[in-house]
Amino acid sequence: MLKKFHQIIAIIEVIVYILSISILTYFSGKNNWKMFFSIALICIILFLFLQIIRTKPILNKLKLLEEMQFQLVKRTQEFGISNIYNMREIYEQNERNSVTREIIKRGNVFSLVSLTAASYIDTGLKRHWDILKLKLDEGVPFRLLLMNPFCKEKEIRDKLNSISTPYDSKFRLDIIIELYNKYPNVNIRISSNNIYCAVFFSENEMIYDPYHVGKIEDRIENYFLSLKIDKMEKENPNSKQSYFNILKQHFEYLWNTADEFEMFLDKYKEYLGKSQSNSLNIKPRYDFKRGDV
Repeated sequence: MLKKFHQIIAIIEVIVYILSISILTYFSGKNNWKMFFSIALICIILFLFLQIIRTKPILNKLKLLEEMQFQLVKRTQEFGISNIYNMREIYEQNERNSVTREIIKRGNVFSLVSLTAASYIDTGLKRHWDILKLKLDEGVPFRLLLMNPFCKEKEIRDKLNSISTPYDSKFRLDIIIELYNKYPNVNIRISSNNIYCAVFFSENEMIYDPYHVGKIEDRIENYFLSLKIDKMEKENPNSKQSYFNILKQHFEYLWNTADEFEMFLDKYKEYLGKSQSNSLNIKPRYDFKRGDV
């Protein structure tokens, strides 16, 4: 409808232009400058009127868009959401990853809950590890909370993803143990609860990625929405909590109910296989016989 409207206005403009040029040429040839300028003024007013008619629907749409954007900003930023990334778009994936690396550069304390944390600790992916490693080398504390690859929730996800191996290949136990052995400032726990989302945060900033079980074609669709959430300057006890604080408490609950990494290895050594677990050579930090956890 709007396209047809613009086509009609364009035809009228062409007609007015041809008539105005013809009439103005006629009066200028007759040296009738009074009529020439009178007609010229009428033509200018008519052209302005046509332009107002043409642009009014566009201006209304722009005004509506501005109002919608204002509402979106108001409804998100007052709770700490500073950006939203559509992970279905490759350039927004890259933007989100770039922002995550900046958070790592600025941070001094890190926590992460994730299915496998491959994006952060797998050296082969070249996504966040190089930046994170520099921080870990400096002694920055890092709490890493992973989903138990043998829990019920992971079994459901593996079935939907048609994974038939004992556990997801992204759960790189060798990399996790190497991290645990090398960095005493890295504390690792394994959760058997439904973790719902991946959350990486420093003392002031957070990246949030929700998990779902929406299977598209032959696997769960990985690319959804991602949020950058900033810690509010002050939590007002009389208002709703910011999303940063809510998700931090989500992490803390899962962390407090999870198994220490060495306890997990001991619990599931039969599932992991004796030959595999023996070759991993973990450096123990705890003596479970003494109850030192």
